[in-house]
Order: sequence, then C-alpha cells, then structure tokens
Amino acid sequence: MEQRKVKYQLTKVFKDMDQSQVGINEVMYLEAKVNYTVLYANGQKFTSSRTLKNFEMMLNTNDFVRIHKSYMVNTSFICKLIYAEKGGFLKLRNGVKLGIARRRLSGIKEKLKSLNIT
Repeated sequence: MEQRKVKYQLTKVFKDMDQSQVGINEVMYLEAKVNYTVLYANGQKFTSSRTLKNFEMMLNTNDFVRIHKSYMVNTSFICKLIYAEKGGFLKLRNGVKLGIARRRLSGIKEKLKSLNIT
C-alpha cells in the first residue's frame, strides 16, 4: 500500500521537551490525553498542545479517520479491520491494534471499504 503525500506540517510538537516538526504523512495515529495529543510517528511519540478535536478539524478526512473518542488514525497505515463481539479493532502496519467505538464501527467500515481496506 503506497502512502499518499500530504502537504501539512505540524508545528509545536515536542519530544523530550524539545520542539520539532513532524510531517503529517508520517503520523500513524493520534491519541487524546486530556488537553493535549500524543502523535505516534516513525516509531516515536510526540506531544502537541492541540486537542484531538483540533486535529480532527485540521486534517483531511480522506487521510485520517476518528475511530474512538481517544484515537484518530492515518488511513495509509491501516492493515485491516478486525471484528470483535462488541465492536472491532484496526490493525496498523506496526502491529498495533486500536479499538473502534461501537457507534463508529459502521461508518469506519464504509470508509475503509471505499479505500479498499478490508
């Protein structure tokens, strides 16, 4: 699966108290942590003072999907959708499994189908 190029750059992202930039196409997923967001990219964790809701409004919905109140995932890194008794999981290229909120499952299923991800 080829990664799509996205022109956004994230600023004010921190790792170990040092400010840096991360290309949005490098971000695998974002995780909400109270009033900040942890970005997982290139095998590292970065922190941003923006909330997940801010990222959701900023990012292209074709490239990122909100799967849970705590997670937003870059569709380029999704391997497959795994169904469970009460909802489901997304498996990412690095083997991480993230839970999908039950109320979001049908919308995510349709979104992944349109992107040819099963």
